[in-house]
Amino acid sequence: MAGAEQKKVIEFGLVTRDESIIAQVKDICGEFEYSFQCWSDTESYFESEQECRVIVYSDLKAEIKVFGAAVAEFTQIAQQISQEAYIMGIVPKLLSREQVEFLNKSGLNTIILASEVLESSKLGFIASQAIHAKYIPIKDTDLIANQKVTFDLYHLMPLRNKFIKIVRKGDVVSDSKITKLKSVGEFYIPRDQMKVFTTYTNDVDPSDPDYHFRRTRAYFLEFSVTFLDMVNILTDQSVTLSYEEGRELMDKCLLIAGELTQCLTMIEPNQIWNVVNNSVIGDFGSIERAPAIAAYVSYFGTMIGIENLDELIFAALVADIGLVHLPMNVTKKIRQGKMEQFNGEEKSQYQQYLKRSLESIASRRLPVEKNIRDVISNCREKADGLGFPSGKAGEFLSEESQLLHFGFVFDKVSMLKMGETRRDKFDLLKDLIQKEAQKTNYFTPAFLNKFLKGFPDLFPNGILDKKGCQTLFPVPIASFFVRPFHWIP
Repeated sequence: MAGAEQKKVIEFGLVTRDESIIAQVKDICGEFEYSFQCWSDTESYFESEQECRVIVYSDLKAEIKVFGAAVAEFTQIAQQISQEAYIMGIVPKLLSREQVEFLNKSGLNTIILASEVLESSKLGFIASQAIHAKYIPIKDTDLIANQKVTFDLYHLMPLRNKFIKIVRKGDVVSDSKITKLKSVGEFYIPRDQMKVFTTYTNDVDPSDPDYHFRRTRAYFLEFSVTFLDMVNILTDQSVTLSYEEGRELMDKCLLIAGELTQCLTMIEPNQIWNVVNNSVIGDFGSIERAPAIAAYVSYFGTMIGIENLDELIFAALVADIGLVHLPMNVTKKIRQGKMEQFNGEEKSQYQQYLKRSLESIASRRLPVEKNIRDVISNCREKADGLGFPSGKAGEFLSEESQLLHFGFVFDKVSMLKMGETRRDKFDLLKDLIQKEAQKTNYFTPAFLNKFLKGFPDLFPNGILDKKGCQTLFPVPIASFFVRPFHWIP
């Protein structure tokens, strides 16, 4: 094994003889630039002693009972060679609850139906999260000088594609150590240690000037981790949840959403942008931005006086999970910014993704009230009636559904892009409101007026109209129906 320690870690390992699965995985690895290796059977993988970040087992021709025993044996071998690997099994049909529990106890992380591999983006999504989100990035400002850490810290070695432990749980991090860590750059904690990281930040003396900021940052990171777990659960078609399990999952999400909302009200307004940073967890597409969008919904909702924010944060989290059920050719064009190249069928599939999100929620037995389902259904509609899926005009849109859309839009325009200068977020917010004021095609004037009142320092005299006059938005909005502004898909 001495020689094996020098091997570069393969990001995506596949054990199968199924050509259709091999072709799909090669396509995923090609797009995301993952290193890839395939073995025909368990024995050849074992002989290679190759460590992998993600490893998938598939034998679609095997009987389910035979498959169950084979994948359990494979999982044990994979755990010996790749101790930190995320292990998936592709099965030909729906399993019984007992079979799923047996495979999970064997160490299998996720079970995917073969139909999902070929007809949806589920495999690509899980791979992107498992490869890039096993470790959560934190900042030196999250560490407390001269105090023991309750988690491990890692540094990424890009050339070897491996995470190296640089601080062990129980070590005291001195001021000089934090200074050295700054020179390392970004460092990481294991995703499964997120809970103890949150506790660590909450143990800080409340008189510490950074107390509320650290606490809010920790809750946001935990929020992001919960979201990824929730997507996996809500899109899992291998087994059904009971009503009790659905309620438990929703209660957990609502609890964390409430804590995040409370924390955001305890920090300075300009600190919100340092809590919600530009690092995207994974690179699958817009779905990873849901935690950031949810945080913006909480912040903007508080500032403009929207109530029931916990439920709206939940809505922001689950609204886009239907994207996982879209075919890979559709989500690939979304990631590549080529949505204008959708053919008729692809456009239709995309515009129905919110319906797929609601179907996922219903199939997992989450007790979501009708008003929240309506918010999700309408969160991509526009005031000019040119949104989807129903083309509803502004008079039929609630403030809550517009708030979800606004969080989505603001996240799009505020994310730092390569080759562009970082801009002040309040300037971006002001520009967004002013440009929409000239057209009001996405949001109604009544909704936009709330931002003028919620951010009086940005708009002390209303909005300058085209003639240079200061004004608030008029109502009704019919005369403002024009084409959408260009930067929002």
